[in-house]
Amino acid sequence: MIDFRADLNDEQYTVVTKGDGACLVLAGAGSGKTRAITYRVAYLLEQGIPEDRILLVTFTNKASREMLGRVETILGRTLPRLWGGTFHRIALRILRAYAQEVGHTPNFTILDSDDSQSMIALVARDEGIDVKNKQMPSLAIIQDTLSYSRNAEGTISDTLDLKYPRFLDRLEMIEHISRQYEQKKREANVMDFDDLLVKLNNLLLTNASVRQKFSEQFQYVLVDEYQDTNRLQASIVNALSSHHKNILVVGDDAQSIYSFRAADIQNILAFEKQFFGAKVFRLETNYRSTPDILNLANCVIAQNVKQYPKNLKAVCGPLAKPLLVPAPTQYEEAHIIADKIISLLNRGVPAKEIAVLFRATFHSQMLELELMKRGVAYDYRGGLKFFDRAHVKDVLSFLRIFNNVHDVIAWSRILKLQAGVGERTAQEITAALKQMEKFEDVVLMDVAAQIGPRAATGWAQVQRIAEAMISASKERPAELIRACVNSFYKEFVEGEFTNWRDRLDDIEQLTRFAERSRDLSHFLADASLSESYASDRDQKENQREQVVLSTVHQAKGLEWDAVFVINLTDGGFPNERALKEPNGIEEERRLFYVAVTRARRHLFLTYPILGGRDASQISAASPFIDGVDRGLLDIERDGQTVGTLGNEDARYVDDDGEAKSASKIGKRLLWSA
Repeated sequence: MIDFRADLNDEQYTVVTKGDGACLVLAGAGSGKTRAITYRVAYLLEQGIPEDRILLVTFTNKASREMLGRVETILGRTLPRLWGGTFHRIALRILRAYAQEVGHTPNFTILDSDDSQSMIALVARDEGIDVKNKQMPSLAIIQDTLSYSRNAEGTISDTLDLKYPRFLDRLEMIEHISRQYEQKKREANVMDFDDLLVKLNNLLLTNASVRQKFSEQFQYVLVDEYQDTNRLQASIVNALSSHHKNILVVGDDAQSIYSFRAADIQNILAFEKQFFGAKVFRLETNYRSTPDILNLANCVIAQNVKQYPKNLKAVCGPLAKPLLVPAPTQYEEAHIIADKIISLLNRGVPAKEIAVLFRATFHSQMLELELMKRGVAYDYRGGLKFFDRAHVKDVLSFLRIFNNVHDVIAWSRILKLQAGVGERTAQEITAALKQMEKFEDVVLMDVAAQIGPRAATGWAQVQRIAEAMISASKERPAELIRACVNSFYKEFVEGEFTNWRDRLDDIEQLTRFAERSRDLSHFLADASLSESYASDRDQKENQREQVVLSTVHQAKGLEWDAVFVINLTDGGFPNERALKEPNGIEEERRLFYVAVTRARRHLFLTYPILGGRDASQISAASPFIDGVDRGLLDIERDGQTVGTLGNEDARYVDDDGEAKSASKIGKRLLWSA
């Protein structure tokens, strides 16, 4: 017999035992939401509810395995008939039984992302559309546009306007591809991942007998991470719970950070309107962080208007206030962080318990270089390490051929980026390049007779880039990068990749790094050594503990003893682009809240004073720091804690070298080197 009273705190116990009807469980960070939802399932089974009358929906297969495993551990037996899994897995299970109702046979095939792109390519080919034309959106962009519009239940036009405005003039073409893509999937008896949700939702909404069967079967429906659901998923949940109306959703509106994936925070914010008389439970007892960290988190998120107010309360004892560390430059910020990481390691904090979090991947580049120099191994989450990224390698290849016209590896990479140039043509051009003595000869080189007309167009593009680079300053690698990007690569990235904005940010960061060097050979050597060092370290350190570098999005659901949140500048975090979107500032603040609540014992907030697009631009501290109450943060300058935020004794130095009180500029501290 399970002792629910002993195993749960008061908040969790109420959810577990009083969760009938429509229930919204607002589970704050670190409050034991998984414990509450798994014990709720165990409680229902203990009350005699049959396994197949319970539906537990999760967002990831990992979460599903963990939750179902916990329930089995609590009960001490397996649960083969319990319905549990991701939205897509539940949809697949139902659609297999009702395939003919949605225009398929039960043996339909599921297309993964690559398969989906391949079928879109077939549609484009059959319709005579050349998606390799650089003026056309890539297959990846077309696929993402179709997927987002379906999950958001919006139009293709709206999606293009939001994500790929450059291709609004291709709207009719993309809509035509969408129609043909749907037809080709039906003919081939296949579904992509989006179809699983779309077709299940349509089936439940249009077929009363199917909706009745499953809504009567599922006496209790429980949904994890409800703040991350999109409109389709919310509609499916509503249909499946429509008979018994026992729907319990668990989530935290303060951690809704996936609107770029079509998650709709209104699903959780409007829950009480949709389910009149719904009960609202709050899990606010935090088992993760110190009260000093939670005080900051509570203060930050309280500034959002569209939310369910909550106040996290710590179980842990106090330790130290979060520390704000302004740095003169990005390089100094990286140096300070590396110093503190080494200090934590020397004090016995395990490397795997130290994390550095950032809003965007390009924010990590300076720190990566500094950690490499110090010999500190790190595990990069949320993408590839900086110098391993394809677009960084592409741009460096242009600089390599400028520096050494006979660099065949760099030439091979560059040529394959051009329309009409394949492996064989690239080899022919590379062979002809062996006759060149200097980079300037590339502009005069005529290979049109040796290659086809499409390849000749691609080669002409290379020559235009070469002319732009020759016109730039040979003494400044940064100018060469800008010449390359502005003459070709920016347009290429925008047309090819779904994350084109992030890639351009990376290249801008590479440009800033290049501005430190006036000598191209030295710059390329530094970049090459950084890349090879990182690869070598990966091989040697793969079995050792490593410090974690991660985007905040990738860090959601995780926790560490010590957390650094870096580049907290106005326009850096919050992200400048996000601020232009509807409700963008509130989602950015939720993202900062997620970052802060990853920390158990130590929290460091850092930002460079000089940064931005121009390395000499003065950056104010993030408004998320500017807006917190006085006394919640300690401030460090030159390695010394000089006071709390807003302390009259905290001082900065102005442009004339005069020391002034920080209070004269309010809480937005501008420290100087």
